[in-house]
Amino acid sequence: MLEFFNHRILFIVQGCEHCKIYKDIVWRFNAKVQVEKQIKIIDCTNMYSFKVKDHPLIKKYKKVVDNNYPTLIFEGIKFVGASLHSEVEAILQTLMNRDFVIKETDEYAFNKKCVYKKNKFLGSVVHCD
Repeated sequence: MLEFFNHRILFIVQGCEHCKIYKDIVWRFNAKVQVEKQIKIIDCTNMYSFKVKDHPLIKKYKKVVDNNYPTLIFEGIKFVGASLHSEVEAILQTLMNRDFVIKETDEYAFNKKCVYKKNKFLGSVVHCD
């Protein structure tokens, strides 16, 4: 079960709109990180429709996924389903931001260097780069 904490896996099925949202966003995020940090996408359509376990990770995570799709396993954290594109993007941005090859700035994160400067009209003001 300790391996559960090292894996980054997305379990999806074909024909599921929520799975499509997740898959599209994961592909985009995977392009921004090194190969060993990417989220593996496992298609569970054959398991869901015909009970055929055609990937070894499907058998290993069968109880964790429990026929709920999409299911994201990210280093020990389990996310099931999603309703909004922005929700999935926010989750992945938070989880994977530290792994991006080229760091992205987040418009909501305070990541600027600021200093107090004297202004003859306004007194002290904060100036940020």
